[in-house]
Amino acid sequence: MDSLAESLRKIRKLAFVCSAAGKPVFCTGVNEESIADVMATAQALVSVSQACTGTLRSLKSRGCTLCFLDKNPLTLVAVSHLKEPVLVLRMQLVLLHAQIVSLLTAKALASIFDKHPGYDVRKLVAGSEHILQNLFDSFSKTPGAMLGAYLSMAMEPRVRRDMSEAMRVAIENTGASFGILVHDNMVVSHVGLEGSKSRLIHWDILLLLNFVKSNVSLRVSETMTSLCLPFFDENGNFFAYIRYLDNESESFVVFLSDQPTSDVQLFQEGFRGVEDAWNSHIDHHACRLEQFLPDSVRHVEYHFIFKSSTLFQYVWSGGETVPSHLSVEDALVRYGQMRAGMFALDGESPQGPLQAFRLEDSGPTLFVGFASSKAELFVCFEKEHVSQEDAIQVAQSLRDVLLARSDILFS
Repeated sequence: MDSLAESLRKIRKLAFVCSAAGKPVFCTGVNEESIADVMATAQALVSVSQACTGTLRSLKSRGCTLCFLDKNPLTLVAVSHLKEPVLVLRMQLVLLHAQIVSLLTAKALASIFDKHPGYDVRKLVAGSEHILQNLFDSFSKTPGAMLGAYLSMAMEPRVRRDMSEAMRVAIENTGASFGILVHDNMVVSHVGLEGSKSRLIHWDILLLLNFVKSNVSLRVSETMTSLCLPFFDENGNFFAYIRYLDNESESFVVFLSDQPTSDVQLFQEGFRGVEDAWNSHIDHHACRLEQFLPDSVRHVEYHFIFKSSTLFQYVWSGGETVPSHLSVEDALVRYGQMRAGMFALDGESPQGPLQAFRLEDSGPTLFVGFASSKAELFVCFEKEHVSQEDAIQVAQSLRDVLLARSDILFS
């Protein structure tokens, strides 16, 4: 037990995946041998819980949280000293599992273990570990998993309409089910073919964006690959046409088709139509959020995250404006704690805000949160620059402005 306690003490945060037979599948950032006692103990706890017909969700000990997700035939465990809410850790594990399923499909995974219960799944995810690691790393860099939303690109409504129309024409001509245009990790347009589900689920978009960003080879040339979007259909594959607008930019297009015999030439023509529309607006792509903020919210420095609760999209001021005494990871943990307090995140997912407003005075930092059925806003300030009254007033003004300009912020 002493060695186990020592191993836990050294862990800042990690996650690992094991098969039902106890074989390791994936571990984030460390050598599996260095945490062998932690993995063995976690598997034993899960086994005991299953034998007692219970579900083990989490344990806390000496400032360390262990979060469990049983997704037979896989078990996922997160270990963290960062004081993240359990539901945030659990959602991270759900996404990690879903990313594995996106590479294999749930049906294929179940079939393998039905035939060979002791199969070494590492053979199947070999070469894709960087995709899983990048997803895990993103939890400490961006708020998408914590919010349950993907990042939207702020832009003039006229430009977004033109881009969405170009995407809509492209998927109609190609027969694709969905099309997504992305710039610098922000979704510009997301459209669906009439007759299909009109929009992909936000969780699947997060997984899709991580898949594309994690594969540097996709920048070199157009790619046609199969990919499961597990929140849409965990047992089926889409056929994804992926192409960057150029080798150096962060702009790319994805067309998703459920037809394996899709004509690549049609996708090429559809891509060129979107590319032409994009280039015609080259000088008007993005709106800086500061452009439409009134003077009443410009006189103090702050960091914010704003989410549309109906569209599952968010905008934020990025990692550069986090108060100097906080890292981006620390700020995201605090935002997650505040959100958990406002939503009482004790179940699988929040059912709606229990608090419309929350103020937290934390050392040198003030955190202000607003939540409603329409939107969520979280803001942090350095206390030496602002009083509580001013912080609340600025946050209220910011909320009102962002709500009023949702047509610019969200697609």
